[in-house]
Amino acid sequence: QSLLGFLEPGTPKGEAAANAWQDRPAYSEADYGHLAFGWSAIQSSRTGKYLYVEAPRRELYDQVNDPGAEHNLAQTSPAVADTLSAKLKDFLQNTTNTAERPKAVITAGEAHQLTQLGYIAMIDNPALAVSPEHGADPKDKIGIANEINKINDLLPKHECHDAIPLLMKAIAEDPNIALLHFFYGGCYMEVEDYEKAAPELSKAVQLDPSFTHAEMQLGRAWWRLKKDDEATTAFEDVIKAEPYNVEAHIYLIVLYYRAHRLQDEIRECRTVLATIPDNYGANFHLGRALLETGDFKNAIQPLKIAIEGKPDRPEPHMFLGDVYEKLGRQADAARERAEGIHLGALPVSPQIK
Repeated sequence: QSLLGFLEPGTPKGEAAANAWQDRPAYSEADYGHLAFGWSAIQSSRTGKYLYVEAPRRELYDQVNDPGAEHNLAQTSPAVADTLSAKLKDFLQNTTNTAERPKAVITAGEAHQLTQLGYIAMIDNPALAVSPEHGADPKDKIGIANEINKINDLLPKHECHDAIPLLMKAIAEDPNIALLHFFYGGCYMEVEDYEKAAPELSKAVQLDPSFTHAEMQLGRAWWRLKKDDEATTAFEDVIKAEPYNVEAHIYLIVLYYRAHRLQDEIRECRTVLATIPDNYGANFHLGRALLETGDFKNAIQPLKIAIEGKPDRPEPHMFLGDVYEKLGRQADAARERAEGIHLGALPVSPQIK
């Protein structure tokens, strides 16, 4: 039955729609508190003269005598509340689609682009795994929700100085909200105080292991603190959740290089190049790693692409010279090394920095 008439209130068409629907129950739901903070989801129905709200502390209002919904009748009229609760649950059961959803078929590049734009997520929030019927009653969290809204208004303007006192207050009130620790750590990241940022970001990840953006920031903090093992773990966790997070793969290329994990380095290079074929760092590291593993022929092309991408860098020329020497192509080796030296390299194979 069309609701179009409601767009023309006061007209015969609008009046007819209102009359046709006035006795029909109206259902609504609010999942934000559950999805964002792990609080309880809430549902409501308006039927006849009653407004019923399904929540950890349920609510019942007489809309005729109490249009402002100020007097909760759930305890004094439990039979009515029980009846409306049962009808609401029946409605949910009858309108829930339990069929398996078809999976989208998209390329790696498309998935990366959609993830970067925020249209898809690679993993669900663990709060979703918890029954939405359990958790704090959102109406008990109005104060902290308002504080979070204020913080949300400040942070995009880079007003961390004003946001930090609010964050400290909110965390003291509810220390188990991952988003607050993420915001707090982010303020420290903004001023490059990575020693203070890392514990807050770690707490955010601890509270919400699928908070990929927090773990990405945590990886950056560990990177800045030169804690390679911790950074590697963070970025590895990120790509488990978001396989198409190219930035995380790029960090791992260098981290695996530093750890001399050649096969892992090669794998990460190829993953990045599948999405960004002309990426300088991935081509350079791939060529160097293939040289080191003895795959001389396959090392040539990525080093050439690296040279084309940054012709003023001496390192690819020097490594390509090493490749040609291993293949017995002495003239080519001499040419590449001469070019590398001309660009500023020492007359020995360079070390990646």
